[in-house]
Amino acid sequence: MESITEYKAPLVLNYDESQNVFLINLPGAEFQLPVYCNIKLQGDKGGVQRSVNTSLDVNDYKVLKFVNPYLNAQNDTFKIKINEKTVGYIIPLSAMEDDSYTHNFDFDEYLQAYKYYGIKSVLEEIDYKNIPKEGKVFFSNLVDKNTIFAVFYQPSIPVRELNFNDFLPSFALKGYYYFQNDVNPNIISLIEEYRNDGSLVSLIDSKFYTIRGNGSLNIHKANKFVENNPLINLLYNKLLAESGNPLHRFLILYQVIEYLVDKKIKEDIDQILSEKESLTNFKFVQKINEINNTRSIINKLFAEVKFDEKSEITSALRDFLQTFEHDYKHQETGDCFYDIRNLLFHDYKSVLQKNMNIEIVSLVIQCEILIHQVLISMGTDVKDLIFDEDLNVTLIEKNYSTKVVSVLEKIVSYLSRLF
Repeated sequence: MESITEYKAPLVLNYDESQNVFLINLPGAEFQLPVYCNIKLQGDKGGVQRSVNTSLDVNDYKVLKFVNPYLNAQNDTFKIKINEKTVGYIIPLSAMEDDSYTHNFDFDEYLQAYKYYGIKSVLEEIDYKNIPKEGKVFFSNLVDKNTIFAVFYQPSIPVRELNFNDFLPSFALKGYYYFQNDVNPNIISLIEEYRNDGSLVSLIDSKFYTIRGNGSLNIHKANKFVENNPLINLLYNKLLAESGNPLHRFLILYQVIEYLVDKKIKEDIDQILSEKESLTNFKFVQKINEINNTRSIINKLFAEVKFDEKSEITSALRDFLQTFEHDYKHQETGDCFYDIRNLLFHDYKSVLQKNMNIEIVSLVIQCEILIHQVLISMGTDVKDLIFDEDLNVTLIEKNYSTKVVSVLEKIVSYLSRLF
């Protein structure tokens, strides 16, 4: 069977609704490739005929691919909002095409436009190498079956908000993990084995399914942090989507805390050095000793994070720790998080002996929520902790982060072979 082996940069022609097909012009090819999909471009709404405007520039639309282990049903289609303004839609692959289920509803020309331009945009990005000339090619077979599309209409977004990387922690907070073509989204396997466990179902209901009640996902910027920091960039562009093992997942999440702790220590050292001339030798040494306290710094990081579920998650972490230490007394979120880290890193054998696999999955999901909230809560104040005056990472910080990423990728590679 002859295949397409050399052609890229395709031009997608308009959709033929009568044939349910997009025709793809492949530069250098002697034929047009038909890609089959089912999209309604016109229909009835309240007794009035509506239709999709197919003459817009496809480049006005931006499509990001996500995977979500909790929300991927056909009806998990939500508006994306920034500051309460709709800027796009979250659409699972199963909902991108229309069927008898979608035909039961009034025609929504705006949602259908997002589907149309979303599919068209994706088709223009696909590498058609090795796709057979013979036989039908279906859109659903050209992308990962677990793909969820975030389709944005860029003219509706203020220019200052157009860096989509800045919003990845906000998406991840609701279980949406961005992935690119070279990433295998193994996050799907995180809860697969325990999907019917009552306690895990209850956790997922309370932390992720609440979005079904309001029909929209409100996303918030994490400023320049994700974009400019190689470690955080790697986490949100690759590692979170790839990792389906809870222990491995906690390891990569904790690197964010390690990085922030190191940065805070550096900041405090600089502050003390600037005051050195006014301090006695005893006071100087005392201050230096005080800042090198990881537990204290982590407590300060989490103390500044405010969100509704914080107390509930802290209680869950404390309950887990009391399984191993009955008289565990710490109450602060940072203390509990740090002691979870010590337990998993230094005494994981005890966890295995208690056969707490489901509890570990639940624990890591809640620790992850804390990490996302730390990054989101920094907002415009993130430069006080990470960046210099004009919000650019300094050369030293870039070199440091690059080294951390290099080491982390080696650790991840090693752990992937183990798990």
